[in-house]
Amino acid sequence: MNNVFVSNLRAWIIAPDSSMSSGAQAAIPYRTEMPISAGSIAFSVSITVLVLVALVAAIAYARHRGWTGRLAAGMIPGKRAAADERIEVCATRRVSIATIAHVVAYRGHEYLVVESTRGATATVTSLGSSHVESGEEP
Repeated sequence: MNNVFVSNLRAWIIAPDSSMSSGAQAAIPYRTEMPISAGSIAFSVSITVLVLVALVAAIAYARHRGWTGRLAAGMIPGKRAAADERIEVCATRRVSIATIAHVVAYRGHEYLVVESTRGATATVTSLGSSHVESGEEP
């Protein structure tokens, strides 16, 4: 008799009868379908692949036409800078802890630029022409 009571009590605690739990609802209904359809994923992947193929084709065409050299150098066709238009640092020498002297070439002329961090000053002095030109001043 004692075993029957313990087994009934254990059954009542572990598995309550259906009359008590019939009023309770499931806590969270889980989603059974995918939130994004497989067709939507396939369409997105195909558009991405199509754009990448178009980009690679455009780069290959630009390389074939010779446009990539000018684009990489930052030059726009028709607006090329002359060879003597660039500023070139020929030499740099530290004179003291706070002073540095640079020799700079621009349009065939050389300049001595002395900069000092004390007081943040710079002095520019023309050294003349680095090679013979038609007498054009900068």
